[in-house]
Amino acid sequence: MDKMGLGYDRAKEVNPKIIYCSITGFGQTGPYSQIPGHDLNYMGLAGIIDLIGVKDGSPVVPGIQIADVAGGGLMAVIGILSALAARNRTGRGQHVDVSMFDGILPFMGMNYSYQLATGETLERGNTFLSGALLCYNVYRTKDNKYMTLGALEQKFWQRFCELIGKPEWTEKLYIQGEEKEGMASELSEIFLTKTRDEWVEVFRGEESMCDAVLSIDEVENDPHVKARDMVVVMDHPTEGKVKGIGVPIKFSDTKADEIKPPPILGQHNDEVLALLGLSTGEIEELKKEGVID
Repeated sequence: MDKMGLGYDRAKEVNPKIIYCSITGFGQTGPYSQIPGHDLNYMGLAGIIDLIGVKDGSPVVPGIQIADVAGGGLMAVIGILSALAARNRTGRGQHVDVSMFDGILPFMGMNYSYQLATGETLERGNTFLSGALLCYNVYRTKDNKYMTLGALEQKFWQRFCELIGKPEWTEKLYIQGEEKEGMASELSEIFLTKTRDEWVEVFRGEESMCDAVLSIDEVENDPHVKARDMVVVMDHPTEGKVKGIGVPIKFSDTKADEIKPPPILGQHNDEVLALLGLSTGEIEELKKEGVID
């Protein structure tokens, strides 16, 4: 952007109140600032990939864009809104420097806190949130589908144990060692006695923190997703009716009357050029000369 004369320093000369956000892999400073990367690279360097996977297994590719969306997109929104709030007080704009790598380090907060406090190296598949606990894990069902169990607190674990007919496990929430291995094997066998949807009937509505693992095609038809308008139908300028993800933040006063898909290339050329002061005749001439499409 600096090479094109469109960097922050040039922009603030034109408008000192401008809020200018840069989203890059590693930020505007530091030895990695000019290195390209993708989501997987950032997560690898942040230590996230090293902890994803089963015990004694290889790291697993997550399959979702954590660094791009959360580390980049969401951190940019937070930064821009914070800069707007600051400008309301100071009257000055500023440069918001968002690094996707920086943005995902907080996701490792619990793990870093443990490692820094104890000096112990965390092992893949053997942390409290990655398989070390019976009460926080994923279990296969009779129909080769899965259930999630997240009963980290005593009252949830107790109710879960009651519902599966194992009240004697109630006081063994964080059990480890050989006894844990035996319970893990038995618990896996219990989950294999019913289909996923049969287990949903057992746990849904109970304070047991146990629920279904849905496939992507099932998510769209989930009643809660529908009730929250999280899959919407939009009018696309060339594709007709298309589906997309809805607005995840709900406001009591501000309503989204219509959700639109991103514009296709050149869709708003005329409007943008008119805002810049070009007449209809000048715009048509640019089209005729092939300057714009």
